[in-house]
Amino acid sequence: MVLFTIVFFTYVYSEKEIDRAHELRLRSFQLADELRQSSDDLTRMVRTYAVSGDPLYKEHYQEILDIRNGVKSRPVDYQNIYWDLVGSDDSRPRAHAPTRIALIEMIRLGGFAPDELAKLSEAKKNSDILTQTEFSAISLLETPASSTEKILNKQAAIELLHDENYRNAKASIMRPIDEFYMLMDKRTAKAVENATYNALYLRILFILLGFSLLMSFWKLYKMLNRILGGSVDEVHHHIIRIGRGDFAHTIDLQQGQRNSVLGWLSETQDRLKSLIYHNKRLTQLYAALSQCNQAIIHARDEEELFQMICHDAVTFGGMKMVWIGILNEEANAIVPVASYGDQIEYLAGIFISTDLQHPTGKGPTGIAFHHNRPYWCQDIANDPVTLPWRERAQEYGFASSASLPLVLDDKVVGVLNIYSGDSNAFDKEGQKLLEEMAMEISFALKRFVKDAEHKASEQMIEMLSHVVSQTPLSTIITDKNGVIEYANHYATLLSGYSKEELVGSKMNMFNSGKHPQSFYKDLWATILLEGSFWRGTVINRMKNEELRDMASTIFPIFNEHNEIINFVTIQDDVTERNIKDKLFLMQTRQAQMGEMLSMIAHQWRQPLAIISALMNRQKVSILLEQASFDDMMKSFDDMEVQIQHLSRTITDFKDFFKPQKLASMTNSLVIVDKTLELIENTIVSKSIMLEVSHNNNGDYLTYENELIQVILNLIKNAIDVFDEKRVEKPMIMVRSDQTDSEVILSVEDNGGGIPPEIIDTIFLPYVSTKGEENGTGLGLYMTKTIIEEHCNGNVSVINTEHGARFILRFPIHRDNHQFVK
Repeated sequence: MVLFTIVFFTYVYSEKEIDRAHELRLRSFQLADELRQSSDDLTRMVRTYAVSGDPLYKEHYQEILDIRNGVKSRPVDYQNIYWDLVGSDDSRPRAHAPTRIALIEMIRLGGFAPDELAKLSEAKKNSDILTQTEFSAISLLETPASSTEKILNKQAAIELLHDENYRNAKASIMRPIDEFYMLMDKRTAKAVENATYNALYLRILFILLGFSLLMSFWKLYKMLNRILGGSVDEVHHHIIRIGRGDFAHTIDLQQGQRNSVLGWLSETQDRLKSLIYHNKRLTQLYAALSQCNQAIIHARDEEELFQMICHDAVTFGGMKMVWIGILNEEANAIVPVASYGDQIEYLAGIFISTDLQHPTGKGPTGIAFHHNRPYWCQDIANDPVTLPWRERAQEYGFASSASLPLVLDDKVVGVLNIYSGDSNAFDKEGQKLLEEMAMEISFALKRFVKDAEHKASEQMIEMLSHVVSQTPLSTIITDKNGVIEYANHYATLLSGYSKEELVGSKMNMFNSGKHPQSFYKDLWATILLEGSFWRGTVINRMKNEELRDMASTIFPIFNEHNEIINFVTIQDDVTERNIKDKLFLMQTRQAQMGEMLSMIAHQWRQPLAIISALMNRQKVSILLEQASFDDMMKSFDDMEVQIQHLSRTITDFKDFFKPQKLASMTNSLVIVDKTLELIENTIVSKSIMLEVSHNNNGDYLTYENELIQVILNLIKNAIDVFDEKRVEKPMIMVRSDQTDSEVILSVEDNGGGIPPEIIDTIFLPYVSTKGEENGTGLGLYMTKTIIEEHCNGNVSVINTEHGARFILRFPIHRDNHQFVK
């Protein structure tokens, strides 16, 4: 088909080549004819001019030369009749083309053979020589002379244009043109002939390939029937039936159709039937697994569980017989403890040794027990490991079996044995389900052990209660699910609940709703995932609905298997202490408010001075009668800018003192910039050099106003140190940095540092490096409180070579679920 298409397009191209050959032939004749015609036109124009003396013919003569030489653009369709249509009014039949090209250049571009081009060039050369004679005649006609002489000159010019020499020169032009015609005619005729023959050959090839294509289609049809094994409709019919799940109609295959599409559809149909059978088996196993899970939930002990498992595996799983054997260390054997099925007589007198050297210890049950892995016997009749029991198994109709280990604390304690009447009954999916069943049974065994441990835990709680009953702190013991099992006397006093109300309730009875869910998530992650104690402040709701701040410590109690069985919660009421801390905060806020008023005065001084100067200038201009409208409007605009600055200052300071209840997304660059806006004028007025640098600046969730308060406090402390110590070139450096997990902010000065004797206590309340008249000792204490309680971070200080550096560190939070205030 590809070859057929290629030949078709090649044939079409060859037909076009015939047209192009004819077109080239015509173009060649036209160019040669134009050279001949231009020579004739020149002769006619110069002779007419010689006879009539009309200058219009001289102009036409010159124009013909200019067009042939490319000096002027040629008229459109110049090869047609042109000069014969130009009358005495000099009107032209057609417009001129926009481009100019000499005739000889067109001839060179015409694709002529070298000998043809030589003939045309010779004719052009002879024509140019003839123009010299014609120009001589024109010169005679235009020579100034008397009337008699003009008549003689005119006669001489006419004779010059008609004598033998002129006719010979004219023949020298036409002879090479005639020779060119013969050469060109022969060449172009040959090209047309070649193109015609090529088209003929391709036409024949095209017809032959078309016939071959039809034969190929016939062969393809026969091959398709052989591949499909029947007609397309028949194959389509069977595909529809299989797609609808109709397997009742078998596909009848003829001889030799096994490897055809119908043969493959027949094989697919058989496989789908097999898959449906296996899906049915899987459905039975899923049902058995579901029932076994119910048995695990409701069984009270191992004996009841094992019997229910055997019953459900046979009833719902479609098995012939199931039994569970447990290790008997004294008998050194796997002893049946539960079984179900019509052929349980198979177990009568059976012995499975745990000794690998004993013949009965090398069967499927022994392999599963010793190697802690399932053993799948898909064909009991041919599996060598079943030899000691093969005859007996066949007698009871067992064709395949599965043995799965039961594990307790990473040790095999028994084996689950399952028997089926079909060979290859346990495919990959079925094996996976049965392994899951064995795993669930192992978990149930572990639960029974846990129940026994729980009883031991209750005894432990009883002993612990004697120890903590006299502890002067609220002490509560819960199980691993948070249910209160013991509360001491102080727990009842703090909560207002009686012991009867507490025991049996859950710890979330104290939930105040003031902590986000992430708070408890982090708390239990510390205890459960890290296996460590948790310490922090929890807001509890008491029986009288009062909310109290409780300093709490929660730690787990482990059993001998390193598993958590209880939690102990010890709490102390710190509500009053927190109230005192809030009073400290109020005192600090009041002290800072005085400082803020001073900052506001600094911020307002310059704008007010500018407004006053503008007003005075306008008063003077009015008094001197020199005030102009434009000048007054400009002054009003300048005053409005300063008033807006005053308004913005009020907003900034008002927002600073506004308590921020919700955390918001921000970054260190914004926090530092807003802080410096509040204290900018103070820094400038005191000639303090300020250096600010930010590295890895990204957004995080925090309480922006509280952080601004902290940084402002640290900068203000540095300014007070500069004033107190009269530092000559005061300098403050503010830096920020971020890692993947935390933010680091630092404020450093060159004020000489903190005395070593108080550096370790600098963050305690009422400790100050300033004089009594300048410091309260609460600023750094509140800085520490804000960073720890609002940002979950810490603050530290070190002395550098020139001063002190305060470093703030707090974790990065990017959503409210992570952030805990």
